[in-house]
Amino acid sequence: MSPGKTIGFKGVDGDFTLELTKGIAHSRVLLVAGGIGITPMRVLLAERLALRQPVSLLYFVRSVAEAPFLEEFAEVGRQVALFPVM
Repeated sequence: MSPGKTIGFKGVDGDFTLELTKGIAHSRVLLVAGGIGITPMRVLLAERLALRQPVSLLYFVRSVAEAPFLEEFAEVGRQVALFPVM
């Protein structure tokens, strides 16, 4: 591709949901994310907390400086146990 070439772009498409069968809907869910991959997990975490369903989160980052949403997770930490891993 040469400088100045025009390209097309289509937005992100698809679903990222957590659907549990009836028998395990209230089972503990473990969410695992690294770096900016935490973004979709935020929604899943919030949904589980709103429904008062058990959830754990493992969130890996290289440094606190690279961890988005820290204030939000500090608030969540009052509702669930958070275990920082460096």
